Amino acid sequence: CAYWMHSTNALESFLTVAGRESRNLMVSSGLTVKDVIVTGRRHAGYNNIMDALDAARGDLVFDVDLEVARQRIEGLGWIRAATVRRYFPGTILINVVERRPFALWQRRGRVSLIDREGQVIGSEALAKFVTLPVIVGDDAPRHVGTLVSVLSRQPMLLTQLDAASRVSDRRWDIRLSNGLEIKLPEQGVAAAWDLLATLVMEHQLLERDVIAIDLRVMDRLAIRLGPASAATHRGEGQST
Repeated sequence: CAYWMHSTNALESFLTVAGRESRNLMVSSGLTVKDVIVTGRRHAGYNNIMDALDAARGDLVFDVDLEVARQRIEGLGWIRAATVRRYFPGTILINVVERRPFALWQRRGRVSLIDREGQVIGSEALAKFVTLPVIVGDDAPRHVGTLVSVLSRQPMLLTQLDAASRVSDRRWDIRLSNGLEIKLPEQGVAAAWDLLATLVMEHQLLERDVIAIDLRVMDRLAIRLGPASAATHRGEGQST
């Protein structure tokens, strides 16, 4: 038993020394992190990516767990996808694909930046994104991807999107950049949006004094005129 313990300790000591010598050899051969190159980054913070990589200059390149580093980097709000590779002798190359900001999500006094799929990007440094549409509602991000796929059917109208409010987790109210309010139905949203596009093109609604269109019931379309046009129509009605 004593011999077995002595032999085991001797083996462990040998492996420890061998491992240390192997690491020293790799260090002397230059297999340590000297450069970290990040490509594809526009908005994501460089320091945040470096923190997620968790590798310092002088660390052995083999000590960097590429898969774990990739997962941590993809956990950053701005990052949709990432790849992490070693380039010997001492370079780590990180390529990232960032999320594309689509809207500002407003709920309960807080504002966050989201992409087209409703993924939250972050809540800091939002000043440069104030021209983006505003999405309102606690559950709005969960449904915004479906909404965008419908609105994209009519690119001309999509570019006019100013705000979208989720109503009772059932449907959307839309506001265009000219102030026009649109009430979309709970079902048949695509047909309603296509109808709106037809009305806009055939009757130039975006240039007229129309402040609201109710599309919740397709066969009972309701259009609300602005005060000036409403007064004109009332006057015409009295004179007939």
